[in-house]
Amino acid sequence: MVHSFDIRDLPTLRALAPRGLCLDSQTGLTQDLHIFRSAVLAQLLPELIPETLILRRPNGAAGFVQLGHRLGDPSSRLRFLAPRELFPDDKGIELMEALTRTAGRRQAQHILADAEEKTEESGFLRRAGFSIYARQDIWKGTAPFPRPLSAPKEAFRPFLGADASAAHTLYCSIVPALVHQVEGFPRRPKGWMIYEEGELVGFFHQRSGPRGLWMEPIFHPGARNAAEWIAYWLSVLNLRPQDPVYVCVRSYQDWVGSILQDNGFSLLSRRAVFIRRVVVPVPLTESLPRAAVDKPIPQTTTYTTLVNRNAYDSATTHHR
Repeated sequence: MVHSFDIRDLPTLRALAPRGLCLDSQTGLTQDLHIFRSAVLAQLLPELIPETLILRRPNGAAGFVQLGHRLGDPSSRLRFLAPRELFPDDKGIELMEALTRTAGRRQAQHILADAEEKTEESGFLRRAGFSIYARQDIWKGTAPFPRPLSAPKEAFRPFLGADASAAHTLYCSIVPALVHQVEGFPRRPKGWMIYEEGELVGFFHQRSGPRGLWMEPIFHPGARNAAEWIAYWLSVLNLRPQDPVYVCVRSYQDWVGSILQDNGFSLLSRRAVFIRRVVVPVPLTESLPRAAVDKPIPQTTTYTTLVNRNAYDSATTHHR
């Protein structure tokens, strides 16, 4: 049986959390997860912090899962799952089904997770209805970084609010359509803009947290000085010695990895990005003519994406 977290479940979380795994690399590497605090605060701030779900068996608690989601956003993240003993078999499938229902009630259209391929956790995600839609390498470097002998002659400046349209256009021209449809352009972009001969050729999307800095580079294939731009970006970062920097390189920009290696980075993890769609069956609310019922038609099942709670409650008619 799966139920929402109750304050009486705190001992369960404390016992299982050390045997769990974060399946949201960006959050796990740059932020403190605050598993216990999030579980408690969700009861006070449900719009920002979704429920923690507890899987309980007759002989005691068997696991828990936490979702990262802001109410109304199309994307949610499978943030943390414990314990690892759930991965080798299907004991946790019931928990994942409850997680999907929770995401649907919060108006999420899909759940994202990332894990190393050919591992127990990636196999578990597949059995739980997730599929791979992207791949990424995570590179790690630590400050200080060497300063280049000279600064690039072109324009390199922080992202401004007025740059959103240009950065979005570059993003759409580089990122595959499937990834763009799922993730979209960053909701609150922050980073650096790169110009060559007056044309935007790169955008460094940057996120920071108490545990490290995360950057996702987007380069136009026509960018001539990508290596110089990356070296210069690293040199102007205001970091303390040994502060970690994580660079997420998607497979469609994998050539960036060799540039990072030349700047002292090492490959931390090679991961697959998984998605599970949140859909619900919607029954037809209008009667059909007898002739239409008697006429043989191909066997189909009608589904619609759960866009909002009202659509689900009103069972909006959906015809083929």
